[in-house]
Amino acid sequence: DTIIRSISSHFSTDTHGVTDPIFAASLFTKVSLAPRIRNIGKQTLYGFHSKDVKKKNGKTIAPNMKANTNIIIEKWEDILRIMVSIKLGKCSATQVFSHMSSSEKQSDIYKAFKALGGIIKTNHILRYYDDLEFRQKIQKRLSLGEHSQKFKGAIFFGRNGKFQVGEPDEMQRIAMCTTILQNCIVLWNYIILT
Repeated sequence: DTIIRSISSHFSTDTHGVTDPIFAASLFTKVSLAPRIRNIGKQTLYGFHSKDVKKKNGKTIAPNMKANTNIIIEKWEDILRIMVSIKLGKCSATQVFSHMSSSEKQSDIYKAFKALGGIIKTNHILRYYDDLEFRQKIQKRLSLGEHSQKFKGAIFFGRNGKFQVGEPDEMQRIAMCTTILQNCIVLWNYIILT
């Protein structure tokens, strides 16, 4: 918990941007994953001891599964090696996690990432339940993102807002022009409205 609370910024997303391995990976960055999770009450909460599991302790909010800490300990150096490779740019997180999750039988390293991520996600869920201000901040970030997308859609409306070119340079040029227009409108409104 101390590690998570000391992280400087949060990244909020909806349920589709959340997996346990991504929660684990966020532990090694300066950005904490703070999603709004659909059906949060149906999520699995992890505890460290079998006696803490919900069926046995009778509490309303309690772990319903024991965390697999053995696999985390066993694969800790592999987790660190992968995260260092990602941070050094030797491979992308997308490549690594896509490769690990796509195999028919999940590898032990992927299971270790899932186990670690499950613990981090449990901490997030408990904080989400307990801290109204935290929930409001997440909602505010998501609303800003949605408004930003609507704003971009209002500016980049030609051809239904879809790129009609396939060249990366052309696409980047269009995206930069859209950003410049957005910034000009924001600046204009700021000057006029203040």
